[in-house]
Amino acid sequence: MSSRNLIVTMITLASFSLLSLISGMPVSSMDSNSDSLNINRSGTTSLATTPHALSPSLTFKGDIPYVTWAEVDANGVSRIYVRHQEGKEWVLDGGSLNQSLMGHAASPALAVVGGKLYAGWSEIDAKHVSQVYVKEWDGERWIPVGGRLNINPAGSASNPVLSGADATLYVAWTEVNPSGTSLLYVRQWDGKSWTPLGEGLNRNTKKHAMTPSLAAAKDGVYLAWAEYDAQGVARVYVDHWDGAEWKHVGEAVNIDPGRHALSPSLSMAGSSPYVAWMEYDGEGVSQIYVKRWSGKEWGLMGNSLNINASMSATVPSLCIKGNIPYVSWTEMGSNGVPGLYVKQWKRNSWFQTEGPLNVDAERAAAAPSVAIKDNTLYAAFTEIDQRGIFQLYVKELTDPDFSQSAPKTGIDNSSPSISPQTGEIKKRTFFTSMPKDPTVKELPPPLAFKYLPRTPMGEINWMAGIRGGVLKPFDSIDPEVRPSSPVQLEIPLPVKKEFGIPDVLFPHSSHTMWLDCRNCHPTIFAPKRAGNPITMHRILEGEYCGRCHGVVAFRLYDCFRCHSGSP
Repeated sequence: MSSRNLIVTMITLASFSLLSLISGMPVSSMDSNSDSLNINRSGTTSLATTPHALSPSLTFKGDIPYVTWAEVDANGVSRIYVRHQEGKEWVLDGGSLNQSLMGHAASPALAVVGGKLYAGWSEIDAKHVSQVYVKEWDGERWIPVGGRLNINPAGSASNPVLSGADATLYVAWTEVNPSGTSLLYVRQWDGKSWTPLGEGLNRNTKKHAMTPSLAAAKDGVYLAWAEYDAQGVARVYVDHWDGAEWKHVGEAVNIDPGRHALSPSLSMAGSSPYVAWMEYDGEGVSQIYVKRWSGKEWGLMGNSLNINASMSATVPSLCIKGNIPYVSWTEMGSNGVPGLYVKQWKRNSWFQTEGPLNVDAERAAAAPSVAIKDNTLYAAFTEIDQRGIFQLYVKELTDPDFSQSAPKTGIDNSSPSISPQTGEIKKRTFFTSMPKDPTVKELPPPLAFKYLPRTPMGEINWMAGIRGGVLKPFDSIDPEVRPSSPVQLEIPLPVKKEFGIPDVLFPHSSHTMWLDCRNCHPTIFAPKRAGNPITMHRILEGEYCGRCHGVVAFRLYDCFRCHSGSP
């Protein structure tokens, strides 16, 4: 869970001196395509699904940027698409890449190798097992590159990443073995078949590996990933395939070996690997860091990149021009909205744009992916629109210039945003997930809402209203029915440890203050242990919790309202 993991940042540029051009392209002002790249721009579907765009990935083929993403279609199936830029337009390359009309696809990735464009992704097969596939774009259609890559077709695979050098294509992914452990694998395409590169890449094959990142160079290919150690702490490692075997590139890059490190992003400056990642500090706040390999050890580049060290940051994306790294990530703002940021390394410090760089500073951004070509930096990301749907955007750095001042910190983005189209100050709106009748003009929020507490995301906090005595709900509209007592039953819903986020503790009491048991049982939830195979994908499709959340209850991107480990 980018996101996941879920948050992103954009960019702006101005004029620039020759010295600056030589030392690297500073980041300061960004041109944006205001229209989303979603296939379904109307936001309507025939089913109880929301056509989110998710998990973008960017790359350049020559001077042309390409972006891939997953999007839920009108039938509730998650599909993979690719677009490229022609002038001011983003042109669709073929149709859906999915193997099956009904196979949910996720986690797409792009790479250009030997002048050819490749896309990889994971997709659920007829047996509900996630398989990894790769296709090549020949200019007219997507051609399969071999078959599925899974080591064991019965083992669910996820998070494929692609890279290559010269004409050699590499793919890495994680796959669950028969013992239930998530293991790392890498294959190489030899032009005819997929060849495994080594075995047992995990530092400990009994511990979960996750979120791989791959970067090829002339001296082989480098792989970064997060893995749990013997104490249950997630650590980030890097290995190097030298053509014959995998060798460790130093020890874990963690700043503190006792704190979780996750979501590495790997990139190369010549033969020197750089890695960005997120790591939790002693206060439980996730920070973004970058290190580079000197040939002997990992050297930290500056300190935390966070705009505000007291606000959690996540899902970094790293790219390099020459030996100048650029990092994009999302970070929770003081207004409770995840903002998108970019920094570049210059003169031994991290410099940033003014931010946040969302299309709308009042809408949550997520899942950044950055790529650079010559003096142009592109950033792809998703952002919630006024209907609560993730839209895909790509922004372009156009006017390279950067302030010569020291890096800015502690920016307060809680003030009202300014519309880039009109220059008008925009007030925050709250009905972003409510279905709208197109024939009825949107009305201002009811006056009663003025007296209700709000969450950091700006939505009504109904439970806080109840606890504060503002509300006293009943579970029936029948005036003869006496109010029933809320059911005091909290159900733990564990999350797979490799996801690195807290469990859900479902509070029956909060729900039965409003609802009769028959609202949910047995139609939505079977009232038996292990009887409900709940996944985030199915929730996003409008099943289980998605029957209400995102429609009449709070939205789904406010992750930690549910993933809190507490009721």
